[in-house]
Amino acid sequence: MSETSKLDNEELKNYVRKKIEELRSELQYLEELLKILEGERSLDASILQATRVDVIAVGDSVIANVIVSNEGLRVILTEALPANHPLITSFLVRILEEQKGRGFVEAYRINEKRGYIYDIEVKGKINNLVYKEIEAAISYVWSSMREKSPT
Repeated sequence: MSETSKLDNEELKNYVRKKIEELRSELQYLEELLKILEGERSLDASILQATRVDVIAVGDSVIANVIVSNEGLRVILTEALPANHPLITSFLVRILEEQKGRGFVEAYRINEKRGYIYDIEVKGKINNLVYKEIEAAISYVWSSMREKSPT
């Protein structure tokens, strides 16, 4: 059993190292966005053509950062959600598919790692109504998961 523990420990170390690297990269990305928003850097120098950076909050908890651009949006969750949760497929994916059918969403990708969703990319013409629907879906899924989990 000690070999299994070592393997699990090694996997855990690798996961934490990789996660730290991802967070460093995200921090650098957000710092660049802040420079753009504060006027220290022009949009032309930026890879992302962000038109707005927003947050999704439930009560006092910020549950996601949202980068909105002319090409679509990227929702970066502050806390990963289980990818296999029924509300993800029955509610969030359904809303994205409906918007795809209406022609507002060209494509979307729900990025997951080790069974948890960490961000959602949506390409297309994201108007205010589509944005509010996606925001409501993520808020609902997060709130429903919080109600059912022991604190």
